[in-house]
Amino acid sequence: LRCGDLVAANSILQQFGTAASEDMSHVDPSVSNIVSQLAQLQQTRETIFGDGTHGNARPARPPASSLLHPTQPMLHARRTVSDLYRRTNTRSSHSGGSPAEEPFHHYRTACLAMLGGAESISEAPALASSGLVKTVEDYLYATLWHAICLADGGPVGGMGSAGGGGLRKVSSAVARLGVLVDRWGPSHFERDDARAGVGASDAVAHAARGGTLGGHGEGPSPSGGWAYALPLLASQRYATALAYVAEAGGGLGL
Repeated sequence: LRCGDLVAANSILQQFGTAASEDMSHVDPSVSNIVSQLAQLQQTRETIFGDGTHGNARPARPPASSLLHPTQPMLHARRTVSDLYRRTNTRSSHSGGSPAEEPFHHYRTACLAMLGGAESISEAPALASSGLVKTVEDYLYATLWHAICLADGGPVGGMGSAGGGGLRKVSSAVARLGVLVDRWGPSHFERDDARAGVGASDAVAHAARGGTLGGHGEGPSPSGGWAYALPLLASQRYATALAYVAEAGGGLGL
């Protein structure tokens, strides 16, 4: 899932089969269902985000279904996995679990969160101590994946409607990411390698509560500005990203 290769994920799940039980050693049928649908959506591409034109070797055709325009069966499957994720969290909060099961529990919970779209694994309270989101790239991927899961299959024209159809929720989630990246400030991203004791999930939780992790213009940029430009570009703040690279990197930046 972290690599976006749903065909490989589907192949692995098929090796373990399905069972009606929600025991840790089994794969719930609802999980197999959504992964199978996503694998069909990916088809022959290397990842589910891949170029469907195969490098312009064939003309692009609008797909009948995509991550941003899911079918009703896919939306239903996603809701089913989301319910399973919530039940898993509720059961875990009451039962605890043995230390030996804890690492596997975190991986299973993270997969259910990603497939069901209930919440981003970067901000899920149930995964706060898991250590699964360790880098800026981990955080960006998890946040943008969750944003895509917010697409509700409505018409694209519904973005500006009062009902919030189509891609409006996706747009809002990406905009929120941009606000958090700006609140973090460049010093957090430029010095990320030196922040061994602070994970990305801890940092975003701090920023979401209104905290700051460094402001603009604090010392030279080791990356020439690109370390901060990456999350800015990911959150579609293109003008801010280019302006920062030009300022921080000077002639070498751009």
